[in-house]
Amino acid sequence: MPTTTGGCAIVSYRMEEKKTAVLCDNRFTLLRIFTATDGCTTLTHTQTIKVADNIPPTFVGTLPQDITIEEGNVTPTQVVLTAADNCGSASVSTTQQTVKQSGKISKLLYIWKAKDACGNQAVYTQTIAFTPKAATPLLAFVAATLPQDLNLSCVKEVPTAVMPTTTGGCASVSYRMEEKKTAVLCDNRFTLLRIFTATDGCTTLTHTQTIKVADNIPPTFVGTLPQDITIEEGEPIPLQKSISAEDTCAGAPTVKRSMREELNEEGKRVKIIYQWVARDVCGNEAVHTQTISITPKKVVPPAPNDTAEVVIYNGVSTDDANNYFRIANTDPNSPISVIIFDEMGLKVYESDHYQERGEVFRGYPNVKSVIGSNKALAGTYFYIVKYYKNGKQESAKGFLYVR
Repeated sequence: MPTTTGGCAIVSYRMEEKKTAVLCDNRFTLLRIFTATDGCTTLTHTQTIKVADNIPPTFVGTLPQDITIEEGNVTPTQVVLTAADNCGSASVSTTQQTVKQSGKISKLLYIWKAKDACGNQAVYTQTIAFTPKAATPLLAFVAATLPQDLNLSCVKEVPTAVMPTTTGGCASVSYRMEEKKTAVLCDNRFTLLRIFTATDGCTTLTHTQTIKVADNIPPTFVGTLPQDITIEEGEPIPLQKSISAEDTCAGAPTVKRSMREELNEEGKRVKIIYQWVARDVCGNEAVHTQTISITPKKVVPPAPNDTAEVVIYNGVSTDDANNYFRIANTDPNSPISVIIFDEMGLKVYESDHYQERGEVFRGYPNVKSVIGSNKALAGTYFYIVKYYKNGKQESAKGFLYVR
């Protein structure tokens, strides 16, 4: 709708369409009458649109070409053709004509006529010429030169195409090679069809070479791989290393790392398993696993005459560094485990290496979930202690007091 300027009041608009001189769906004149009025003045403008389809339809696909065949050979039947039109659909009709020479058919004409809704027409003719039967040998491939079917592992192994040679024929031979990929699953897993065609105008030969590429070989890891090891509890646990991989075929493989742990009944780690999975572009996988076994810390047997009783000092002062939660007279060089709970039964302190390297409880929590973990505790608490005495593990429970 066109716009307006001026006017004495609000403008109302209207558009009316009229078709005239209609000859077909795509050949007519369309009048669009635009009206604008403000109550004082009425304006009109007419747009004339002429639609005239004068373009004939076009045939779709590969059209049958003129051919020459030797007398006595099978004559191809007239194929079905379809046509497309720029303005709509088109119908195709067929006819046949023959040309005779000396009483014999020398040519066969296949005629297709494509017509659209407005009568525009396109005509295509295929001429099949017949020649007297010749005594020359028929065109044939030389068997020794035909490319053989292949089964390969990688796309890089696919050889360059070599056209087979021919013998015989009624005229000069033209050659053509077409490649088609089917069953493509990845870059190195597909079937390649090479279709070799030779024609001399009388005979057309085809040979198909099937090349199957199937990469079923997994990638390989590069360098020295981490091996299984055994460490003692408390020793540093090696970090998982980065490993690269290579593949025999094109495309760089990816390497994904993962880690899982195995715990014993007490919730302690006894195994750490590192895994690397190398995967190539076709999904072939190689897996390497490193197992780190964690053994309990060795306990040194005590002297057989150690009769001193284990003493647990359960008074803790946050002001005096000497008054810490102390366990005395256990087997030397043996681990001590301590867990401390508050009155609500919540864990506030835990250690599997108590009294080692200065690890002692002086009234401060070490469990992250405790609110105000940086502040000193105060009050009555409950402890569970596990230790070794004369080579045997023992445990003790009781209250401790923090002030």
